[in-house]
Amino acid sequence: MSFFLGVVSSGVATGAAFALVATGFVVIHRVTRVVNFAQGVFSVVAGMLCAALLTLGLPHFLAEVVAILAAIAAGFGVGLVAIGRRGTPPLASLIITLGAGVLSYAVVTVVGGRLTFEHSGPIQELALTRPTATPIPPGTFAVFGSTF
Repeated sequence: MSFFLGVVSSGVATGAAFALVATGFVVIHRVTRVVNFAQGVFSVVAGMLCAALLTLGLPHFLAEVVAILAAIAAGFGVGLVAIGRRGTPPLASLIITLGAGVLSYAVVTVVGGRLTFEHSGPIQELALTRPTATPIPPGTFAVFGSTF
């Protein structure tokens, strides 16, 4: 039963993260009428940067704030280049965002590689010291809280 609860909580947390990214796609498309293919890389940049900053020893809150600000800057950069000019045809914006997305994924892969990051921050410590024995993955409650 504890394995089942761990799998369910992990699935709900992953689904919530995907729902946040999908909501970003919908908002950007409704406002600009352009599908921004570089949208997904913003969350990847934030996650990779936050993990890298945590391994360097930055406090958890500061690492998250810096990662979020970097993702916002990446979003503004792509928005200004691809969508920010009046009269830019939607097809041109679509192709620019597709190219920016592919380029960004390549840069993230080259810089970040396929490394895994481990961090024993306060969220993991709280997850390990709960009174129940359910193996809920660390950070699950943080994803729930940020989604709602």
